[in-house]
Amino acid sequence: MDYLTCLLIDCGKKAKTSLTKELKKLNMTCRQALVLRSLDQVVLSAKQLTSLTTIDKATLSVMLKKMTDHGFVNASCSDVDKREKHYQLTNKGQNILPQVTIIEDRFKKQVFGNLSDREYEILKETLTLVKDNL
Repeated sequence: MDYLTCLLIDCGKKAKTSLTKELKKLNMTCRQALVLRSLDQVVLSAKQLTSLTTIDKATLSVMLKKMTDHGFVNASCSDVDKREKHYQLTNKGQNILPQVTIIEDRFKKQVFGNLSDREYEILKETLTLVKDNL
């Protein structure tokens, strides 16, 4: 395995470990925080959330169940298709969002603080291309 591949793997592991440690204090995972942020001020179906977050349908389903059980999210049946559920943040979910934002901002500053805005955008674009190739 080449150095860049190992570097990407190591960065991903360290980032997930660091964020998970902080978010665990809020009873939340990294992906749950992503779903929480996606539901800020909007109501979305599971299909829409899958598209926005790139979390597969099965994983998202389990995650939404846990988030509902923890009181972060409400689920309601669609008016058009009763089999389809729509999700929105509860008051608890809305109240925890600022704390999640603080954790995310602190992490982003720690990890990407030395990059210019342009370097940050280039990195994001490059990693998106890499992810899309996987």
